[in-house]
Amino acid sequence: MLHNDENLLLIRGNTRVADIYLTEFDRLWRHFYFRDIANEIEASGGEAEKPFLDETPGWTDPYFAQGHHEAPSA
Repeated sequence: MLHNDENLLLIRGNTRVADIYLTEFDRLWRHFYFRDIANEIEASGGEAEKPFLDETPGWTDPYFAQGHHEAPSA
C-alpha cells in the first residue's frame, strides 16, 4: 500500500469546505513529497540537507551586486 494515491473526493455546493480540503491536501502532499525526496537522497548516499532552503542571506547577495540585472538602481 505504498503507492495508493488514487483517492477522490467530490464536493459540490460548498466552496468553503472544498477550500479547506484542498488546503489540507496540499499541506500533506508537500510534507510527504519532501520527505520522500529527502529519503531518496539519503538512500543514494547523499545528504538530505541539500534540499532545504538556505537560511543565510548569502543567496540574495548576487541580486544586490552592482551590475546584476535585478539590482536596485542607484
